[in-house]
Amino acid sequence: MQILPFLTDEQDALEYWQDNQPAHPAVAAYVAGYLAKHKVSNKESRRLMGIEKVYTMTHYRRIGTRLSSHCLEIWLNNPGRIGTGHVRAISSLPPDQHEESLRDLLTKKTIVRDLEAVAAGKEVQVDADIDSLQRKMSEAIGFPVTVRWRKESRTGTLSLKFFSLNDLDDLGKRLGYESDETY
Repeated sequence: MQILPFLTDEQDALEYWQDNQPAHPAVAAYVAGYLAKHKVSNKESRRLMGIEKVYTMTHYRRIGTRLSSHCLEIWLNNPGRIGTGHVRAISSLPPDQHEESLRDLLTKKTIVRDLEAVAAGKEVQVDADIDSLQRKMSEAIGFPVTVRWRKESRTGTLSLKFFSLNDLDDLGKRLGYESDETY
């Protein structure tokens, strides 16, 4: 488990940044947030850290100043499971909800759009028909089914969760796929 260091000054922050290249976005947010708290401008922070895009630095500074180092460590230690979009939305929530939202994200795999809706004060609507369909499909095939439906684009994703390679073979057979290979 990686732990972010205690930074003593701007030079210490920049050395930590340079020593950790290529850096995880959580490290970038931590250093950018530190610089922002010490009145280093966005432009100067970009120059010092070698980040070209204004909006990238703005996101890092916002995340780094709003989230605790513990929350940044949760992000740092879960690469691939927590993205910058997730953390950006979570940083918009009240501070007392940050850690709980990150932990929920790890267990529920919430999509960024839903987190952004919650951060904006909107209630995430669960389509009753989709929820019913998920439940019925799960019961019919014996494996957890998740349906992500996007009303705007009228597209979605169907996910089947399995727990072993034998389960995967069984699912394949139920879907009409016969593997020629033996594992």
